[in-house]
Amino acid sequence: MLKALFDNAVSKYNAQILEAHTYEDENGFPYSWYKKLGFETIDDWKIISGDIKEIMKKI
Repeated sequence: MLKALFDNAVSKYNAQILEAHTYEDENGFPYSWYKKLGFETIDDWKIISGDIKEIMKKI
């Protein structure tokens, strides 16, 4: 399924790079699987999350 997604993205949109976020469990999965495929880690990226009501109080 991932190969079909990439084939379509390349042929239809001339896509060249996929940027995404993932997680890893205690065994390193699925992050380790992506690394085997050739994905690289972007160390300076951060994933953020926040309670909208709390954030709205501070804006």
